[in-house]
Amino acid sequence: MENQTYVSILVATLRKKDSVLNELIILTDQQKEMIDKGDVSTDVFESFLSRKDSLIQELNRLDEGFEAIYERVKQELTTHGALFKDEIIEMQNLIGKITDKSVTLQTAEKRNQSSMEAFFAGRRKEIKDYHVNHRTVTSYYKSMANTHQGQSYFMDKKK
Repeated sequence: MENQTYVSILVATLRKKDSVLNELIILTDQQKEMIDKGDVSTDVFESFLSRKDSLIQELNRLDEGFEAIYERVKQELTTHGALFKDEIIEMQNLIGKITDKSVTLQTAEKRNQSSMEAFFAGRRKEIKDYHVNHRTVTSYYKSMANTHQGQSYFMDKKK
């Protein structure tokens, strides 16, 4: 009976992990939309990162709990697997879904990282170009200001 409870906890843990992965995928997709629009607000971006961090911590806690409980019932599951056939099949299906979602999430995160790097590279270039243009304009105005003063002085002397 006790092992039945542990197996039920394992199934519930996998369901919760699946749900958390769904939330992470949704957040990652929303983050992608924000990046694609070029509307990267630091406050909004940090809120995404904060929420994703808490979900990842929850995933880690779920993994640790799953491993601890699985170690308790591993022997029972292997020797009396027929008693837990339905639960084992459900766990196998959930593990397959979780694996697929993890791969999807990793791919989306890499894509978002590349997009963010490109976005920031473009912003850095804009800032660099602005500074170069600003220095050029300032230098031009300084040189033009000095050139005009010198010429008018000599012209006045000759008259």
